[in-house]
Amino acid sequence: MRRVAAVQRSLACAIGCLPLLLGCSHEATSPFAVPILVSEAVVSSPLGDGRVYVGMKPKPGLVPGLKATIRDQRSGTSVVAVMEAGGFDPVTVAAEVGDTLFITLQYSATDKIVSYAVVPERSNPVVLRTLPGNGASSVAVSDSMVAIFSEPIDASSLTGAIGLTHLGGGSIGTTVSSCGNGLCAALAPSALLAGYSAFRFFVSDAVKSRGGVGLARAVADTFTTGVPPNGTGALDTPPLVVRAFSVVEYQVPGDTVDWFYAPRLTVENVGPMDADVTTFGFQVPGIGGDDEGACKAVIVPYGATADVFLEAHGAYEISIEAGSRATPGEATATLQYLSGVSFFSSDLHGPVVSGAPPTTDTDRTGNWSADCR
Repeated sequence: MRRVAAVQRSLACAIGCLPLLLGCSHEATSPFAVPILVSEAVVSSPLGDGRVYVGMKPKPGLVPGLKATIRDQRSGTSVVAVMEAGGFDPVTVAAEVGDTLFITLQYSATDKIVSYAVVPERSNPVVLRTLPGNGASSVAVSDSMVAIFSEPIDASSLTGAIGLTHLGGGSIGTTVSSCGNGLCAALAPSALLAGYSAFRFFVSDAVKSRGGVGLARAVADTFTTGVPPNGTGALDTPPLVVRAFSVVEYQVPGDTVDWFYAPRLTVENVGPMDADVTTFGFQVPGIGGDDEGACKAVIVPYGATADVFLEAHGAYEISIEAGSRATPGEATATLQYLSGVSFFSSDLHGPVVSGAPPTTDTDRTGNWSADCR
């Protein structure tokens, strides 16, 4: 207990000592103090009614803060914003282009930091935060997504500029609407999201302010959902349905001795969750087989059809080299994957078919490379 108390006092001292270096203290909030620290707050250009918006991105993991006071040095007008996770959502204060704003971040009754910002003539809107936040987990499958902006945005610019995709690819139907008098945009999926699955919430730089200025930078935050729509973490029915499986037989140009065998596999995820392919092994009659583990995530999103193995970029990702041709018969394979908290192992059967070699003899590349290149 004593060591914890000592750490807390050290943190308070560290914050309290910042005034000596960064122009912060009780005195720094007086009209005559000039802070030397440039604020991280985002300040908009003035609106038609002489107001500007001021907001700050959160800083998860740091001291959360209590409140932020924004004061216009010229007019003396001020506004107070409640801090959360080290930042605050946009508030308005009367100010003109070129005005200096003193921004006081209050961390306790005695600890504060004062910085300054200058009102710009032109500003780009910024995404201050998203809900769910980047990296969030166990998000409810019924949740909507929200982006909070530093200044009001043009609702007509949202169409096609904000959306939701599976992390492994594939867009999701949504309804987009402006909210908070233009300070936020809400994204409502047209159906419940898949459980235990990863998604990307994106806001492109096509979003514009009401003054027609584009977003400062695009945002693409990721999150994962929790319990699936059926309310259980385990699945009884394998979600991946094999739509096509075969093994292609080919020879590299100029090689009349060796034969090569590479799988082709197409699957469809009928859900209700994303599937993460972990291991694949196949056997060719009279030749033998190969068993590989994925060295990168091979995600098949819920509702998507994916080619797990197919010639791409001049290569087959897995192949067997043999000194003779395969004997007649079917090739077999085992596909293993995770979906939610369930593990599946599926047996596959398919023909050995003649085919063309890859354009370059560079097998074992990509997600299934033996050395994970």
